[in-house]
Amino acid sequence: MKKQFAILLKWGALLGLALSFIQLARKFSDSFDFYAFGPIIDLLNALLFIGALYMGIKEVKEECYDNVISFSKAFAKGLVIVLTSFIIVFTYLNFHYGVFFKDQLQVVNEKNITRFHEHLENDSIKVKELDSILVMHKQVIKKQESQIISSAQIDSMNAHLISMRVDTVLSYYSHFLKNQPLTSDQFKLGQFDAYSKTTIIDILGKYIANFPKSDSTLTFLSTIIINGSDQFKNVSLLDQRFENEKSKVPFHKNSFSASLYFSLTVIIFGILFDIFVAMYLYRRKPIQ
Repeated sequence: MKKQFAILLKWGALLGLALSFIQLARKFSDSFDFYAFGPIIDLLNALLFIGALYMGIKEVKEECYDNVISFSKAFAKGLVIVLTSFIIVFTYLNFHYGVFFKDQLQVVNEKNITRFHEHLENDSIKVKELDSILVMHKQVIKKQESQIISSAQIDSMNAHLISMRVDTVLSYYSHFLKNQPLTSDQFKLGQFDAYSKTTIIDILGKYIANFPKSDSTLTFLSTIIINGSDQFKNVSLLDQRFENEKSKVPFHKNSFSASLYFSLTVIIFGILFDIFVAMYLYRRKPIQ
C-alpha cells in the first residue's frame, strides 16, 4: 500500500511541478504572447496530464497489481495523482500571486478584460441594440443641429428648413441600416462605430447632390451631420455592451481566489483525462 501511494505521489508531484513551471514561465516571458499560443499551451498541458497519469497508473499496475487492475481502481489511482498535482499547483499559485509576483494579479485581471473586450468586438449587434443606437445617433445629431443653429444665429425659416433636411438624412440613414443583414461584418460591435459614421456621411453626400451648390443651408447641414457623426464613438454600442456584461469577466481580488480559479482546472481536466487513461490501462483478471 505504501509503495503504490509513493508511486502515485511521485507522479502527482511531477505533474504539479510541471504545471507550476508553465505558470512561472508566463511571468518570465512577458514579451511572449501566451494567449495567442493558447492551443499549443493547451496541447502541452494535455500531454503532461496524459503522460503523468499513464506512467503513474501503469507503474502501480505493474508493481502492485501484477498487471491486472479494474477500471475503478485505475481511475482511483489516477485521482490521487490529480489531487496531488492540484495541491502543488494551488500552493505554488498562492505564493506566485501573493508573495513572489504580487503585480501579476492585476496583470491577469487586465488580460481577462482585454480578452473579453476582444471577444465582444466580434459579436454582432442585436436588433434591439440597433434600434437603441439609432435613437442615440439621432439625439447626437439633433443636439449638434441645435448648437449650430443657435451659434450661427440662423433665421427661423432657414432653421426650420435645415431641421427638416437633417430629419430626412436621419430617416434615410435609419432606413438603410435597418434593411442590412445584421450578420455582416460591418455590424460587428468592433466595426459598427466606423461603419455608421461612413454610412451617414455617404448618405449625406448623395442627398445634398440633389440641391444646387448655391443653397447656403447645405453648409450648415453638412457641418451638423459630420460633427454629429464624429460623436458617435461617445455612444459606442461596444462600450455599452461591455459595461452591461463586464460582470462576466473573471476578476480576482486576492491570491487565494486566483489560485483556486486556475487550480480547479487541474481537477476538471485531470478527471477527464483520468477516465480515458484508466479505460486504456485497466485489465480484468482472466476467467479460470
